[in-house]
Amino acid sequence: MRIAKLIIRVLSISLVGIFLFYTTSFGSNVAQKEESANGKRKETLDKILDDSDKITHKLPEYTIEEQTRLNVVKTKLMKEPLDEEDLEIVREVQKSYTKRTGIPFTEIQARKMMYDTEIIFSYEYELGRCYLISFDTKKPYISEELKWFRKKMESFVCASISKLDADFKNINYAANNEICIDEYGNEYHPLTREDIFKVIENAEILKNNIDKYIFALTNYDSKSSDDSNVHKKKNGNNK
Repeated sequence: MRIAKLIIRVLSISLVGIFLFYTTSFGSNVAQKEESANGKRKETLDKILDDSDKITHKLPEYTIEEQTRLNVVKTKLMKEPLDEEDLEIVREVQKSYTKRTGIPFTEIQARKMMYDTEIIFSYEYELGRCYLISFDTKKPYISEELKWFRKKMESFVCASISKLDADFKNINYAANNEICIDEYGNEYHPLTREDIFKVIENAEILKNNIDKYIFALTNYDSKSSDDSNVHKKKNGNNK
């Protein structure tokens, strides 16, 4: 009987140990698998600039009305998923622009236009990844990729220095389960895993919006935003 109890106790301790190891390392393992993807994001951002440098002619500007309509969509693009109505506005504006100027946008030109937004996505996604690793390992983790994306954010003035400083400090707070402080000095409860996954989820929404927006700019005759998924699959098959 004592032996049976001992075996049960040993098994219980082992299972608890396995559970704790799994819960603390799961997020980090998932996050660490993104290392190669982050390298590809850096290459993609550099390639956008390299390719756009080959464009010798300057594109005609949008009219005030066209720019105003696009700005409404771009403002929403940063905060929530774009819907078909939003994409229809982009298509209508781009169709009008192309008819007026006789110049359709190439994907390179469209991506150059959205370059700063691509930087914001890459930074926010990598920030979420660093939060997750720091939270799970209880040790602050700042990747070389995040430092690189931060420099891009600074050079393109995508965010204030105080905001970026607060983000980096919050990595320490996430590791130590401490109260977070934003760039204005406002205090918030310590980051939870749900909070961190929300940061990553919001970044993924932004990336999806960018792809849809660019596809609408370059394929304004397409009637469905689902076509962007087909477009991406075709590109994936061509790699």
